[in-house]
Amino acid sequence: MTLILTGGNSEGVIQVSDRRLSWDGKLVEDDSTKAGLLVCSNARFAFGFTGLAKWGGFITQKWLLEALLDVAPPDFSAGELLQRLCISASETFASHPALRNAPPEYKRLSIMFSGYLDDHVPPLLAYAILTNYQDRDAHVDHGAALPEFRGYTWDELRPASEEITFVQRIGNWQAMQKSDEEELRHLLQFRKPLNAVRDKAVSIIKRMSDRPAARGTIGKWVSSIVLYRDPEVDIASGYHPDEVTYHSRIIDKVVVGPQGSAAFRDVTIRMIEPGASPPMLVPKVGRNDPCPCGNGQKYKNCHGR
Repeated sequence: MTLILTGGNSEGVIQVSDRRLSWDGKLVEDDSTKAGLLVCSNARFAFGFTGLAKWGGFITQKWLLEALLDVAPPDFSAGELLQRLCISASETFASHPALRNAPPEYKRLSIMFSGYLDDHVPPLLAYAILTNYQDRDAHVDHGAALPEFRGYTWDELRPASEEITFVQRIGNWQAMQKSDEEELRHLLQFRKPLNAVRDKAVSIIKRMSDRPAARGTIGKWVSSIVLYRDPEVDIASGYHPDEVTYHSRIIDKVVVGPQGSAAFRDVTIRMIEPGASPPMLVPKVGRNDPCPCGNGQKYKNCHGR
């Protein structure tokens, strides 16, 4: 399990997700990629998954990227692509050799896509959730995977009478409190800079990880994606570790279209000589606390500047 948190307004969309892999509440790995970017003929979506990550020879991250490439033709259009992905997921979870006889309680999986439909002017805010265990209408999580995946979609209505905002999450959403959502929605409603909204979402994820309701399933190593409504503005991805690091992780990416398709995963940027120069990434701490890089200065006078 993990938590994928997304929010959007008329300016853009942010998605943050923790990177923890756990088994029955016990830590397996704290730095695993479960988020990515999908670009197709008419849409840009951040995506992330929660639930089953590995079972035998089945790896959800690998399967998801390959499935997105497989189901994209012939139209490479977001709506049809996601419908075919939902069907493909149901077939795979029923017939894959590693999953066929797996207990249903371990086969639960949800995938969320959030971003923009670019065949509208201006691009239309939208998200979709594909799941085999979360009933989004009744707000109920089933304890075991259902035989088929279901798709839930939303897009903004036009014309809008007020500032459009949304906040959505999948995974261990019970660890999120109403006050968390209110903080995030406040920033979205008042159109605060998207980087500030992203930073708040990252801090909420890390805050949730300490709560008993998290049950050890939410970690403090986080991935982030920021998409702007304007397709000419570069998409920004971020890596937010919980300790000093000499490397950075890049989110997965899938680009599909009639001229060609490609995907990459598990890309890491590393320093050639760790320790010989300042760390690549330093987690945020209190402004007056010692900087985690270890140089003895306060955070506000060092990496917090």
